[in-house]
Amino acid sequence: MRDIHSISALRAALQYTKSSDMPGDHKVVLLALLTEALRDQQDQDMKAAALENSAKPWLASDTTTLQAFLTGKVATSWQNADELLISLASKLGRDPHYVRTRASDLGLGAGVDFRLARALMAERARAAAESGE
Repeated sequence: MRDIHSISALRAALQYTKSSDMPGDHKVVLLALLTEALRDQQDQDMKAAALENSAKPWLASDTTTLQAFLTGKVATSWQNADELLISLASKLGRDPHYVRTRASDLGLGAGVDFRLARALMAERARAAAESGE
């Protein structure tokens, strides 16, 4: 017998409950519980995968991909930083938090962290003002 908490078992139970002839009041409760259990299991599986990915060391190819993607990029807004971060994290198959940390360690954090991008833009403006005087 398969694990009752597996995603496939929960989906099968959900499909069975949807198609069953049980009274509506009971059906609604069971559908809600099964849907919640399915979401919880998917969240748990995603967290386990993220933990597994965070524990694996950064390969040279991952670092090269990160550098190629972020070199010369400075986030223009919070949304832009988040979009770049999520895109890069999905490309690398890693948790966004660890991608942001690695980018910052490599000096490329301004592409995925708007706080760093704002500080960099302020520093560049200050340097331009000083050189223009």
